Amino acid sequence: MRKEYTKNRIAREGFLKNTIHPVRHSDIPKSLEMNVKRGSKTKMSNGVKNLLEKIITFLKEVRVELKKVNWPTRNETIKYTLIIIGVSLVVAIFLGGLDFIFTWLISKFVI
Repeated sequence: MRKEYTKNRIAREGFLKNTIHPVRHSDIPKSLEMNVKRGSKTKMSNGVKNLLEKIITFLKEVRVELKKVNWPTRNETIKYTLIIIGVSLVVAIFLGGLDFIFTWLISKFVI
């Protein structure tokens, strides 16, 4: 046991790279534990329950992450929307002008 502890500590500190060492059950976080029965076949209902648990866990984690988001205020949203509309209009006018000029040049000198 002492030898395994020393290997684990050394590996965590980076002295031994790519060292395979045994992992204790207590080292695995609860969120990563899986309900796996070795040597027995799982029923379909267990698979569905496991899938539902994963979906519920995912949705709970999404909710937690969405609480961390820094949402823009109403005024910021309006301001950024008007900026996007304004830039889009300027680009549309510029490209329309280029199209008009090239169309006129081609009709005047080529055709």
